[in-house]
Amino acid sequence: PGAPTRGCPYISCRTYIEKICFRREVRENMLLPLARVTRALSLGIWLGGIVMAFIVAPIVFKTLDPDRAKSGAIVGAILHTAGQMRLILALLALAAEAVIFFGKLPGAPQGGVRYVTAGALLAALGLALFTFLWLEPAIYQVRDQITDFSAAAENAPERVAFRKLHGVSMAVLLTEALC
Repeated sequence: PGAPTRGCPYISCRTYIEKICFRREVRENMLLPLARVTRALSLGIWLGGIVMAFIVAPIVFKTLDPDRAKSGAIVGAILHTAGQMRLILALLALAAEAVIFFGKLPGAPQGGVRYVTAGALLAALGLALFTFLWLEPAIYQVRDQITDFSAAAENAPERVAFRKLHGVSMAVLLTEALC
């Protein structure tokens, strides 16, 4: 086996592909659509996870109706995992947005539009971080102090504090979805 001959179709095809794929203008023309698709998919899955949380929680509580402690534990575990996924998706969307925002690629949005989309994404990421790093631990801390989930203990200070934090959590999650 000697060196490939000049007329070898594999070598000429490989050279052609290398010339096409490694040209700067081809990379730049591929980068913007790839960044847009990455941003759209990550935002779509992120929003889907938020919507899922609003659908799943009431179903779990209704299904396990008498046992609110077990329902809360299940929903809490789901929301914690969803929160981790939201952060991963947010960072992926942020990376794609950075390519679009700073890339100076042909066809990229110019002017105020790019500031609005980047600002909304940063706001949603900030809300997700706030929820994951501060609000969720605060809710768990108060929930762990509640010993009685019966209707008789509705006005216990821990239950009142939990309801307030839960309300803040729902408002933040809804705002995050709207961003």
